Order: sequence, then C-alpha cells, then structure tokens
Amino acid sequence: MTPVSANCEDRALVNPMSPGLLNFCGELPEAVDDSLSVVPAAIGEDRDLVRSHLKLAWQLGSGSLTSLTGYSSLQHSYFLDAGLSGGENTFFAYQATPFAPMAPGFTRTFPTAIVLLGPGSEVEEISEEIRFTSATDRSLRFQAGAYYYSVESRSTDDGAVATQELPADFFSFCPCILTGPTTGIALGFADQVFLPWFNNPQGDSSSAVVLTEETEAYALFGLMEIDLSDRWTAHAEVRFTNEEKSFDDVILGRSDRNDWNFFTWRADLSYKPSDNTTLYAAIANGEKSGGFDTASPGGQVVVQPFDPEKNITYELGFKSVSDGGRLQGDLAVYLIDWTDIVIPQVVTEVDGIPVTPFSLDVNAGDASVVGAELSLAARLTENWRALLGASWTDAEYDNALVETFIEFPSYAPDGDVSGNQVLRQSEWKGSLSLDYRAPLGSAFQWFMRGDLIYQGEQFADASNQAIVPEHTYFNARLGWESERYLIEFWALNLFEDDAPTGAFREVYFTNTFADGTFGFATPFFPFRYSVSHPRLRQLGVTVRVRF
Repeated sequence: MTPVSANCEDRALVNPMSPGLLNFCGELPEAVDDSLSVVPAAIGEDRDLVRSHLKLAWQLGSGSLTSLTGYSSLQHSYFLDAGLSGGENTFFAYQATPFAPMAPGFTRTFPTAIVLLGPGSEVEEISEEIRFTSATDRSLRFQAGAYYYSVESRSTDDGAVATQELPADFFSFCPCILTGPTTGIALGFADQVFLPWFNNPQGDSSSAVVLTEETEAYALFGLMEIDLSDRWTAHAEVRFTNEEKSFDDVILGRSDRNDWNFFTWRADLSYKPSDNTTLYAAIANGEKSGGFDTASPGGQVVVQPFDPEKNITYELGFKSVSDGGRLQGDLAVYLIDWTDIVIPQVVTEVDGIPVTPFSLDVNAGDASVVGAELSLAARLTENWRALLGASWTDAEYDNALVETFIEFPSYAPDGDVSGNQVLRQSEWKGSLSLDYRAPLGSAFQWFMRGDLIYQGEQFADASNQAIVPEHTYFNARLGWESERYLIEFWALNLFEDDAPTGAFREVYFTNTFADGTFGFATPFFPFRYSVSHPRLRQLGVTVRVRF
C-alpha cells in the first residue's frame, strides 16, 4: 500500500478556525518504483490459526441426515508501517527547550518511522448444523434443519510506536501558536497523543485484554420445492434467526447486550418452455443483525452500536442450453432495495479530545441497486472452448448522510450523499476466456488457456471524489496432465496492469504535511488515502501428483 495526500475539500471554508484538506479528488495514482519499501521493525502479521470440521451423514429410506461441526481458534498480532512508504520519513514538528523561543527557529522537525502495533487478539468460534434432506427423485422435495453459532473475541489495546528517540532539545509537540516573530507556545493536547509513542517500547499499546465480545446465534430453517407440472416448479425457503451480541469493557467496567430476531426468506417460480430452457422469477428478503463496533484509541474504549441492514431482491432470469450442449447461456436482471446500510466513518476525536483516528461502522442510509448479468459458454470446436461473462450495475444511495462529511464544503452542513454511487461498486465488469485441449499420446492431454478480466472504475468512498481506476488483467496457462500427473506453467497479470485495486480514507500519523512542512494551518493528523496496488507479472510452475 502507498499513501496519497488529500488535495481537496478545505475545511477552512466551513470552519475557518480549523483549516485542512479533508479528501482526495480525482483518479488515485499507481505506485512509482521507489514508493514501496519496508521499515525493518514493521515485520508484518503473525496469525496462528487452528481450524477443524467434522461431517457425518446418514442415508435413510426417505432422505439423508447430515451433521456439520466446525471449530476455529485464531491468534493475531501485527507490526505494520504507518507511513506506508518505508524509511524514517515521518516528520514531527515540535517546540524546542523553553529557552528556544528567545531565538529564531523555536519550532523544529525531526524524522522517525511509526509502526502500528497490535499486541494480539484472540477469536474462538464453534458452529453446529443438523439438517434433513428428502429424496430428490420425488415431485415434492424438502429440507429442514437447525444451526448454532458461538464466537468469543478478546482484544488488546492496539497502538503506535516510534522507532527513534525524541531530540535532546525537545520540549513539546506542536501545533504551536506564534506569539511573536521568534516566539511561540505549543498547545498541550498533541503531547497526550504522541508522547506515549516515544516514551514506551510498546508505544500507546497494551498487551492486556481491554475488550471482550461475544456473539451467540441459533437458527431454524426449511425449504420446499414442488413440481407443479412437467414445466412448472415452485420453490420456497425460510429461516428464523436469533442472534445475541454483547461486549465487556474491561478497563472502564462497562458492558452491554442486545439481541435480534428476524426472518429471511426466498421464493421463486420457474418455467421450462422446452427441455433445454428455463425461465424464472424470484424474490428474496435478507437481513444482517446489528451489533457493536468497537475501537480503543489512546486507552479509551469507544463503542458504536448499529442496527441491522436489510434488503429485498427481485430477480428475473433465463437459462438455456443448445441441443448437443455446445452453447450455454444465462441472463439475469435484478433490483435490490437496500436499507440501513452500514458505512464506515473516520473519527478523529472523542468527547472533544483529539485521538489517534479510527473507523467506526454507522447506519448511514438506503440504496437502490439495479443490475444485469450475462454468461455464455461455447464449445467452438472439439478442442476449443470459450467463456464470456459480463455484468452491469447501477448502485445509488437514495437517502444517506455521512456524519464525517459534514465539514466537507461540498457536503456541508449535513453530509448528505443522496444520489451518489455506492462505494466500491463498478458499473461494468467482464471476463473472456479461451481454452484449448488436445490428446498427447495415449495417457496425456496438453492444454493452454488465456483469461482476460476487466473491472471498471469505482469510487473509494461515498463522497464519490476519490476514484479507483479501471483495470484489465490477462492470465495465461500452458500444461500437460494425465489422471495422475499435472505440470502447468502460468503467468498472472502478464501485461503488468498497475492500476490501484482499492483505497480507503485515513490519516498520516503525524502533525506535519507529507513533505515534512508545517505551520499554524497544519491539520492534526492530516488526511490521506491508503491505496492498495496489484501484484505485477507473476510467473510460476505447478507440479501435482495424485496418490
């Protein structure tokens, strides 16, 4: 990932006492050759994962009974480069010793690297599902079952740590107020945030558990499918879910609990005008339970409750296979009515006190999504096969407010983003594949395949100002295989498309601009976008032996 500085939405136009650029407008740039490097202390992530599952099945006279049991345990810690560009290139502005205001240059800067530190979190999950499925060769088919899920997580206080010591003449971090041509006073709130990064080997993080969260859910579900005639089939399914979530703030002794009961369902009707063609219409209701989004900036535990998201989806479709199976096509059009959408919000202060910025999930609006999907598979000759896929999506916020946009001049005073496109949704996507296979001797086949994959541009957030550009990848494969052996040479992103693949809005972990400059108008934690980039050309070989 690389950082891209904010270049638009000057907060001074809304709040003259708090200037600063808040967003990036335009197409996000690709990474340059020297923009990706590593801070030695940023060693990455450490994940210890134990995962197991057990499936038991019994064949009965009238159907089958299945039990699915799952268990996982994850321990996760990390050391990540907060600057995203490597090296000691994060600059901090500070006031020198108390005597320095008597001479020119009372404010100075020094460089360091900042490492984001996650001492460790633990998540333990267990699930159990039991279902009965009736025989599939009857005109009336059904399934019924029950599901249980439990997850418990324990979180430590993540934070940041500097890799360099404070300068010998350090007195206080800026922002600074100029009191004369060569004198000034540093405001004290920056010390509350930054000093722990330099005074403690663990920065402002803590390995002690500060928050525990639990989720427990059970569900009852069933479906029924009936052949109304040789041409008509009806299908219906329903699921009842009860989900309970709770948290316990270990530091402040706070706790809360909430639960949700909801039904989700789907119904569809299909018609076969011929043996090779199916038309269908479907309607489905979906709901995702609410919860508590939590963060622990500067030793404080912040809890943001949010409500369930809901949607109703309407779909019409067509499926057809030509005589002989040489051409197969699927076409679907759909409309989604999506309500109470959870949209991330960047938070920079708590109770009026600046903190290390963090993100919280908030129910922020509704949206309508209209789309169409097409897929074609064709056997061109005995050896050649072609696959084509395409989709079009128009996803628009109907009524949405983003609280953290209220200081954007374009969206002040209420942060209304109604009419904007939903973040991270491309209008157009497509893929084209060509595959060739032919015998090679009596035991082997040789094959080659090319895949062209396209994704149109999309917006990085609900402001629709930062654009993740379109990208096109070409992958190729060449190999030989038999029932026992496989040798395959492959190339991914062969033509090295380097367009960014995603981005999210956050901040620089400092009190200067990205180039190290500062002044009275320097924002505390200047905003940026953190931009993800694709891997360029990858070449490899796969060898597989079946025993």
